Amino acid sequence: MQRPLSQLVIFAIIVAAAAALLPITSSAPAKIDQRNVTPISSNIVPATDSTDSAAHAHNVGARTCASSTCHGSPRPDTTHANMIRRDEYIIWLEQDPHSRAYTDLSSPLGKQIFTKLGLTKNGKVPQGNEKRYQSTYNNCLQCHATTIETMNKQGDLETIATEGISCESCHGAASNWRTTHYTTDFTGLPPEQKTKQGLANVSNLWQRTNSCVKCHVGSATAEVNHDLIAAGHPVLKFEMTAYSSQMPKHWKSLPTEKHRETHLWLIGQISSLTTSLEQLLSRASKSSKESSADSNLHQVWPELSESNCYACHHDLDVSDTWRPSITDPQDGHRHLLAINDWYACALAAIAQVEGRKGNLPARRFNTNWELLITSMEKTLSPDPAEVAAHCKSTLAALNDWLAPTVFRDKHQHPKYDHQRLVTLTAAVVQDEGLNHILQNWDRATQTYLALYAFSSTQDAEGNTTLGANENLTTVRDLLAFPRHKDYRFASPSNFKGLLKPADASTNNRTAIRTELIKIINQLNPPASQDE
Repeated sequence: MQRPLSQLVIFAIIVAAAAALLPITSSAPAKIDQRNVTPISSNIVPATDSTDSAAHAHNVGARTCASSTCHGSPRPDTTHANMIRRDEYIIWLEQDPHSRAYTDLSSPLGKQIFTKLGLTKNGKVPQGNEKRYQSTYNNCLQCHATTIETMNKQGDLETIATEGISCESCHGAASNWRTTHYTTDFTGLPPEQKTKQGLANVSNLWQRTNSCVKCHVGSATAEVNHDLIAAGHPVLKFEMTAYSSQMPKHWKSLPTEKHRETHLWLIGQISSLTTSLEQLLSRASKSSKESSADSNLHQVWPELSESNCYACHHDLDVSDTWRPSITDPQDGHRHLLAINDWYACALAAIAQVEGRKGNLPARRFNTNWELLITSMEKTLSPDPAEVAAHCKSTLAALNDWLAPTVFRDKHQHPKYDHQRLVTLTAAVVQDEGLNHILQNWDRATQTYLALYAFSSTQDAEGNTTLGANENLTTVRDLLAFPRHKDYRFASPSNFKGLLKPADASTNNRTAIRTELIKIINQLNPPASQDE
């Protein structure tokens, strides 16, 4: 039976990567301003790098991996289960949207974005705009290219961009291990020793997820702000299990790990929320500081991408809207700009349930998160210093509650296994007092994605909850956006009605909740009355 996620037409995964647009022929390599790329130890290095330190490693480019005897074979190796496929480069080049990330900057949409930002005119950079254009372009390159360090004729290490997000963006700069990583001496090393030489341990779900969120959520130096979104860049709505399921596999499947999808979901939630809070902290901290005249990151405050899209982009008819936080149309809106809680809503709801049951670390996290919400929503221009302080407190409370360091050595959280997460999510869905998942599209969609991950995960016998497929498909369709290109900022096509309408049968939010409860009951069957 086909899984419903592959057909999902929702805002969260319109783009499988920030760079998954239409490819065109690549333009000439772009020279990168050194201040906006990962610094290297020296601008002059020997032709052979003899160090074994990852700090001195540099990228050498995907083409150095493309030999037909290495990772560029036209056919996969299907006979040796414990060896690589050998066609990894071909899959990346032909199927993976990451490979198109660099050429996307020169695509029609890429050109449109630069034009709407006022950086180019008729495809050219106006005189006097060069520094600002270069600064913006460098910001884009951090997530649209794997920069390569190469020697010029003078022996200097020159940084250029010629390819999209390729091998080394995930696996680590290869200058120290490219010619040895296939030897028995290297393969026999523990992961920690390989990491010291620059080879990332992507089999560790925590490290892999942290690598993804740097671009798919953002960072202090590589962000998608509201200016970019308004110019046409897709909104970053990342959820690790959904994105992972869309990736073309360039690896061999290992023996089934029990409830791996559930573990990946929790890891993704923690990592994404941490990164999101760190980005908000950076934006708030920088907002009162002077920005360089040529910087595209003007630190406009408030940064509107930190607000829920439907705080502004909504239907004018209050009886038929996706706008968040409407409690009673006669009372108006509770606040002006609802916070963007895409990355926080799932864990915040679980923390609320846990806090009611006496989990003090969860309660502290929920308290600090609510304080941050209040700080962001009480005025159109929140105090950046206050927001920064609440960000720090929320990050500390999140760390105290979920202690993400546990994922360095294992994938399963000691306190939150599959059944525990299913039970807590059931409590959130079924608790009408919380009314959490019905308040906005982000929360409803994150709940759907969580239940999709829980139903996709395999138990010790390799079984999944296939019976939930029909209900998952129904929820997906209720949350779907119109396909028409003219409706880019439209609300979900079928999400209608008030939170508590007089006729609940006409409210699609009620239908969504009903279907979610059906899924929950299949994942977590109600106890028999005989028990």
